[in-house]
Amino acid sequence: MMGISLATLPVGKTLVRDIFDARGRLLLPRGTLLQTFHIEGLLRLNHHTVFVGDGDAPSRVKSLLPNAFVTAVEQVRDMMERLMRGEMVRGGEVEETVDLLYPAIIQTNNILTCLRSLRKMDEYTFQHSVSVCVLAIKMGQTMKIPNQHLKSLGVAGLLHDIGKSRIPPAILNKAGGLSSEERKQIVCHPIFGYEIVKNMGFEDSRIGISVLQHHEHLDGKGYPLGVSNGDIHLFSRIVSVADVFDALTSERLYRHRLPIPIAAEEVIGQSGGHLDPLIARRLLKYLLNVMPGEQVLLNNGELATVVITYEAEPTRPLVRIGDKFVDLRIDRNLKIMDIWN
Repeated sequence: MMGISLATLPVGKTLVRDIFDARGRLLLPRGTLLQTFHIEGLLRLNHHTVFVGDGDAPSRVKSLLPNAFVTAVEQVRDMMERLMRGEMVRGGEVEETVDLLYPAIIQTNNILTCLRSLRKMDEYTFQHSVSVCVLAIKMGQTMKIPNQHLKSLGVAGLLHDIGKSRIPPAILNKAGGLSSEERKQIVCHPIFGYEIVKNMGFEDSRIGISVLQHHEHLDGKGYPLGVSNGDIHLFSRIVSVADVFDALTSERLYRHRLPIPIAAEEVIGQSGGHLDPLIARRLLKYLLNVMPGEQVLLNNGELATVVITYEAEPTRPLVRIGDKFVDLRIDRNLKIMDIWN
């Protein structure tokens, strides 16, 4: 371990100490593999020295990502509370939060375990924003969107619900049905969010557009503007798919969460009219690629390990129960109830 000046541009070195800002908030966790954008961000924040080693960070990314999640949730909560008090939030603060998450998202193949650990947190609005950011970046990566654009996509995902800071918590957390007036306020949150994002000073206009359009539907039946098809930006379509999938797989006051395979089928079912079918299929393909090796609970109470998945029937993979292999496409009496944590 050694202290090294950031002026030497230690790209590729691994942090061996956490880096905190002046308020004690975690900026970069121990184990981060330093990239140019990390160094530039730290210098902007008046950090000049870091403690690094030559260890390989990717092998530790899986354990570091949940810590980055928790820090990001705290930062989103802080932003929302400040906006509710009428204070300003700078775009640079949001970009720093995405910078914290970005390396781990890119380097981690299977983010499902990390997302499941995040969903155990009680504060749905805050963890949902971080989850949508993570899912949007991961989907963008699988779609081969260039790295320089992925961060803007992540910022859009993180801020997609920022307009809810202008809606009373009693409405956001209401367990029963909403009145027509309450519904009007909810429907306005993309507009509120767009106005907030405009004041944050981002150079990339796609961030604000994505926040404004994340509830628009391809068939024009969404809100707040009712635009359709080609008028909905690609980033907005990606954020929409991430938003729906994370909402379906999260526990809510008014319904239980869906198991990941069933939620994926639901996303596919909503494509065409609501969601972009190509992006929905991209999410499904990613999930199918990372599911082998996951342990699942079957409806007979047994635990099984996923061996092979099938795009035509994502909820019916080939599984192993002890020494026995069972094809759920053939044995229709068995079905997956949930992924076992």
